[in-house]
Amino acid sequence: MLIGISGCSGSGKTTLASLLASKLKACLIGEVASYVAGIWKAETGMSLAEIRAYDATRFQLEVLKEQIKREDDALQKHEIVVVDRTIYDNLFFALFYHDDISLLNRYMRLFEKREKELSYDIIFYCEPLKPSHSIEHCILPRLIPPHIPVCHLPAVSPQSRVEVAVNTVREVTKAC
Repeated sequence: MLIGISGCSGSGKTTLASLLASKLKACLIGEVASYVAGIWKAETGMSLAEIRAYDATRFQLEVLKEQIKREDDALQKHEIVVVDRTIYDNLFFALFYHDDISLLNRYMRLFEKREKELSYDIIFYCEPLKPSHSIEHCILPRLIPPHIPVCHLPAVSPQSRVEVAVNTVREVTKAC
């Protein structure tokens, strides 16, 4: 089972992902963009803001490749995998920050191939903790295809979110 955690920046995704993975005794895949940004910073000295300003599409392509690799590896070894940010979150950033149309076309081909190969069993969308009209919050939920079940988690305590998420996962697994 592949469980995605999605939502805009600062919405509690990482907290939910950690707590949910622990509660379900699942494999946790942390936010891949942070990992890739760390590698890029070590190699180029550029911050994430600089990467987005000068090489955004290439960066998002590398994040997508790493995300796919990690999801595939984890699903080979674990029954349940929880992912902090989905490929749809990555798609938002690729579209929003793109700087190279040919690389964006490459990105989209890889993204579409991934969508055909593997789908999330459920995505938990964390509503912002504070009222938000950010473009990320407005667009991100619309990028998730309708065939993937999405559970919107309101801005409540992390424990309440985990309780709802665990119960939802149990319901989804019973239905399968």
